[in-house]
Amino acid sequence: MTDHPDYAYKLLAPEDARTFDDLRYTNTTLDRIDGYVHLSTKAQLAETARRYYSEYEWCLLLEVNVADRTDVRWEASRGGDLFPHIYGKLALTDVERRWMLKPGADGELDLPGDLK
Repeated sequence: MTDHPDYAYKLLAPEDARTFDDLRYTNTTLDRIDGYVHLSTKAQLAETARRYYSEYEWCLLLEVNVADRTDVRWEASRGGDLFPHIYGKLALTDVERRWMLKPGADGELDLPGDLK
């Protein structure tokens, strides 16, 4: 069995963040199309932010403990890295911490320094 991190992260663009606050669970177009909730580990997060979220004025970052979830699968994606995917809902009650992130002077999202 592979040892995976206990925590994973979900970035939400502004519109998806508002939907999350309204519905109390994530509901992005990409997640609906793919059939699972895309997450990144701490090590993968900066590249995910750079590739997919650099165009936004702000994003919401959600921290989720995935250690004991039975609906998480670790699947190969970008560069063969194993990414955590939730085959179920990511609800507001699943989120341990959240941050509103804005781009720094370099245009990249300023990620928190205390990610797990």
